[in-house]
Amino acid sequence: MFDKIKNSLKGKKVAILCDESTDTNQRYFLQVLCKDLSFNKHSPVLLDTVYLEEVNFRTVSQAVIKTLNKYDINFDNVFSFVSDNASYMFKSYNNVLINLLPNSHHTTCVAHIIALIADTWRISLKKLDKLVGLIKFIFSKSPARRIRYKVFLQELNVEKANLPPEPVITRWNTWFTAIQYHVENWDHLCKFINSEISLYPETESLSEALEILKDLRVKNEYQGNNFLATELYNDLNKLHCWHLANFETFKNDSSRLTLFQKSHEKLKKYLFDGAMPSMKLFKEARFLDPEQFKNLDQNFDNYARSIPNLKNCRTEWLLYLDILKETSFENSFNIIEFWLTNRKKIPSLFGIAEWLLFYPTNSADCERSISIYNKILTDDRNRLTKESIVNLNFIVFNNQKIQNVSLEKEDVLIENEIIA
Repeated sequence: MFDKIKNSLKGKKVAILCDESTDTNQRYFLQVLCKDLSFNKHSPVLLDTVYLEEVNFRTVSQAVIKTLNKYDINFDNVFSFVSDNASYMFKSYNNVLINLLPNSHHTTCVAHIIALIADTWRISLKKLDKLVGLIKFIFSKSPARRIRYKVFLQELNVEKANLPPEPVITRWNTWFTAIQYHVENWDHLCKFINSEISLYPETESLSEALEILKDLRVKNEYQGNNFLATELYNDLNKLHCWHLANFETFKNDSSRLTLFQKSHEKLKKYLFDGAMPSMKLFKEARFLDPEQFKNLDQNFDNYARSIPNLKNCRTEWLLYLDILKETSFENSFNIIEFWLTNRKKIPSLFGIAEWLLFYPTNSADCERSISIYNKILTDDRNRLTKESIVNLNFIVFNNQKIQNVSLEKEDVLIENEIIA
């Protein structure tokens, strides 16, 4: 499997994705993943799990360089380095990797950024956050209660007798999903928990949850405040405009205004103030979408400053502008089809489109690889050698991730068999 992954990345423009964690044996380890930047939309593959004696910019840099050399990945072909917002990741890139990877840009996980923005709401809405935690606790600790609640909803002829979501603090959208559920099922939850108290009066969490549920001000004050942004520059900019509009709407409502001000302050930090190192790149990358570009500034030099690879495309740029004039947007427009159709007319711009259109924006696959690692390292496997854990993690993760790569039958291991 190693050789097949190595060969599949040969000569390709790639993104390197990294995330660090600590296992149950208190060992630091770094997951190094790689994504082929092409229109094939390949999922990232796990290159290596590297154990670190300590976590700092030097050990992270060394691990990344060692992994690139292990797979014979040309440093010039690394176009993206994706990480979380940790200071040592910034220092690793700014002090070391930027000098070795001349075509690369550093991208901090946008999902983490959105999570930080969203978390300002959770932190500010303490009473609502407590309710979410209590309801999660009430149902997660009692399978019998979950059954009783579903029966309760069915007897009320509720169309969808679903259990309350179980939010995870590291997955920002689950908290908002839980709030939305609680608001929509507020009365049902009140009645059910009240009936549970009659059965189990000694359960303090039930009484506390009911007390909050009965405070209708909690429900009425925050209903509907669950706008989410998951895309890049345009969507983040829409979120910015949404905040500004709500500043005006709630200018006489100090409590709500404060909520919007806090989340906007966090958003502004990443959208405009440079905390997200590749935001300028994502903003200028919009030229690759003809539908957007026709309404944007078309000055070549403005884009070339943010995308150095453009500097040799001035002639093609003029041709691209001519192609835009002839392109019809009346019917459904397919951006991939557009670039594939024009790849011979504007080959250099096509080359940029190929790696930049599918530029990774998050490190979700890194988190998944860490999750798989933790599943492998169960209590009865704590005596596995580091090498064995690394190999198992590599096989399990990549088994379902490799696309368009021919694997020998003996290389394929079913994830459930490894984890079992």
